Amino acid sequence: MNISDFKSLVDAKIDRLSSAKVDFSEAELKQQILNCIPFTQRYEALLIVRQLETDFALRWLCDAEPVQLYADVIRALKAVRLDEGCSPSNQIDWERVVELGLKYAKVFDYDDPLDQRWSSNSRLSQFSYAIRRLRELGYRIELPQSGEIVIPDSDRNRIKSEVSRLAKELGRSLAFSIVDCIGKTYSGVTGRYHVGRTGKTVELNAKPEMPLAYLYHLGLRYFSCEPAPSVGIDELDLLIELATCALTLEDIGISLLELQFARIQDLPDLTKKSALYDAAFTLTQAKPIDAEAYIFWLLKHPKLAQLNNKKTGRTAVQVLALAKLLLQIIKHRVFHDFIGIESILDPMRLAFATGLDVNSARSFLREVFAHEHGANQKLSFPPRDTNIDAAFRPLLVAQDKLFLQPGPIAARAVINASLDWCRKQWPTKMFDDEVVGPLFEEFVRDIFTKKGIEIFYGQYEIDGEDGECDAVLETKDVIIFFELKSKMLTRKARSGDDITALADLGQAIVRPQAQAMRHHAFLTEYGSLTLRCGKVQHVINKLDREVFKISITRGDLHSLHDRPYLQHLLRTGCGVTFETKDVSRQNELAQLHNYFDRFKAAAVRAGEMDFTKPFPFSNSWSLSVFHLMLLLERSNNAEDFAKELQRNRRVFTPLRDFYQEYAFMLDLEASRDNLVTTPQ
Repeated sequence: MNISDFKSLVDAKIDRLSSAKVDFSEAELKQQILNCIPFTQRYEALLIVRQLETDFALRWLCDAEPVQLYADVIRALKAVRLDEGCSPSNQIDWERVVELGLKYAKVFDYDDPLDQRWSSNSRLSQFSYAIRRLRELGYRIELPQSGEIVIPDSDRNRIKSEVSRLAKELGRSLAFSIVDCIGKTYSGVTGRYHVGRTGKTVELNAKPEMPLAYLYHLGLRYFSCEPAPSVGIDELDLLIELATCALTLEDIGISLLELQFARIQDLPDLTKKSALYDAAFTLTQAKPIDAEAYIFWLLKHPKLAQLNNKKTGRTAVQVLALAKLLLQIIKHRVFHDFIGIESILDPMRLAFATGLDVNSARSFLREVFAHEHGANQKLSFPPRDTNIDAAFRPLLVAQDKLFLQPGPIAARAVINASLDWCRKQWPTKMFDDEVVGPLFEEFVRDIFTKKGIEIFYGQYEIDGEDGECDAVLETKDVIIFFELKSKMLTRKARSGDDITALADLGQAIVRPQAQAMRHHAFLTEYGSLTLRCGKVQHVINKLDREVFKISITRGDLHSLHDRPYLQHLLRTGCGVTFETKDVSRQNELAQLHNYFDRFKAAAVRAGEMDFTKPFPFSNSWSLSVFHLMLLLERSNNAEDFAKELQRNRRVFTPLRDFYQEYAFMLDLEASRDNLVTTPQ
């Protein structure tokens, strides 16, 4: 059903129904409409109506088309709540739906005019602004009668060329200008820049949000370029306007509404769009103090501390010394700009820390931590993750001088660069499996221990079945199972390959959730578990406690950590088999299906397969190690940690960002505690 088909149906019915009396009440008409919507296609009907509203709104807002009648029918159908459709049929009876929708529109009470209705819809307002502005700039943006937005290839290529031209002329002044904006979003609570979704769902005449992350990465591509003599603020404004409007029409963002009413078959597209959005519109970051704790612990471990390059003689100890110097700069100078290293890092100090002469020390610093040939050298428009490599190394080179990226971004890059050097020296290609994975588990247990929080881990055996628990924490009211996986999304997944993305998530999220659910199942069936680790054993009694399951990754999966997304992923995987259009790739999903089979079997045993609940699998979390360290900052015992974990447990926002939601809840609590009441 597209806009043209919908208009034809309305036009065919309107003359006969315009003067006809409506013999049914609102409730009766609503039920008749729902009787035309198959239960199995109720969400599809809702999304189709939403797309029709978008198409009509844009044609009215941008081309002044007369759409009042069609918009009224759409408004009436939206009020019916088509997701409650109950027909046993296999097809939506659109002809009957439109006929009843026209009748319902006659009795439906409209409380706002058309312009107010659509100007308060942020998505529609942003689209219409972007279309009008790009047209003003001389680009063709077409709104065909079949629906959707069409940018001809010739104009898309013009946009691409113009974005690159302007960015190159601006040179590194673009990066410095964008960092000024990014710095204003810094949160002392999370130690991060809050760049990404704004969370606004209703805003009058909303304008597109500036794609700060993309513009930042674009600035890094031309960081070594001197600004052109004639370039100025006008060119910067034009680039920002062009990139902002053009990327708005890419419509990569996922709104809360789309996620809430997504069908099970929409999961691959949701995953793909989320990965693409995160790559281009968020920044890879870490709190500097957390990055320091993480990389110091890893590189001081004997497995890594003894690594060396047999050709050059360079060692992991020297890499750690360099990482320490960089992180000290970041940690002790909270900055929201690029820092020239030469003005801060004394060459003699660099040489002393590494045990090398001055020139060799500086050369090794550049080799390990600098983008010697520039960052993001393949980045263009529209952005793709495979074109973005800024997070791999913290230092940039311009005029043979070294510049450190802003704090949280540089801190995360220090980790990546250090581990990458170690990976290249490891004797096999199994570095992540043989080193990072096992050490990651030890690190997580260690950070709990350092906070004085007792956790247990080990193996258990019950009735001939055995299992292994990475970590478990107990409080009076909850039992928390942690399962840790070093697997992250591969570059192929982040570039938009939905099959690879689902396969990667199977390893990173579904597999550990299945393991944790299995522990829960044993607890439910037997009432207790006895963990054994060497001579130490610990008995976990279920009692009347909730059981939480947390999968921990060694890096951020950004919006794919979101709890509504996690619940949708787990619920979908328990009810479907994913099939690839290219049959030759079906075997890539074999492990994913295996993990879901394990998860489902354990969930049945644990009593967690109740899909009548509004939020199934609400006791499951997907977190990164950096989320974990953030929660531990305010935790001095197991009870504290359980409280911090649940602080934003029931918060569902379009931000899809655990850090921002957590900071929001802390701010809300502080505001509540600061309220002063005056007796009357």
